[in-house]
Amino acid sequence: MSILNLGMQSIGLMHSEMSDDLENLMKKCNSMEEIHTHSNNEPQLKNELIDSLQASINLMEGIFERLLLKDQPFLTYKSATEEEIKDLLKFLLEIEDSLDMDDRTKKDIKDKVSIFYLIFILLSKIIIKL
Repeated sequence: MSILNLGMQSIGLMHSEMSDDLENLMKKCNSMEEIHTHSNNEPQLKNELIDSLQASINLMEGIFERLLLKDQPFLTYKSATEEEIKDLLKFLLEIEDSLDMDDRTKKDIKDKVSIFYLIFILLSKIIIKL
């Protein structure tokens, strides 16, 4: 069993309660895609879901940061904010106009642009700015 799996054994499926309406809405969701869709229609869902899961996230970060692999501790990072994601997407849209603001996964952009081409262009723009 991996070190991370051992660390997560102490964490159950826990979260703080959200409002009854949002709890019922979440019970109907069977995938992250459905949660994302519902969060677009219910603006308070995203914030309440993040608040609801924050205690579990903090617990998991604390456990992971105490684990060692070859005498090196695991590192955890905060996820990008919506603003940081939007800034990156705006930059990418300058490079490749076939993308749009809803393209956030490899699957979304797979048929629109070559990943290798995108990485090459992105790196060349960064190097030029240096």
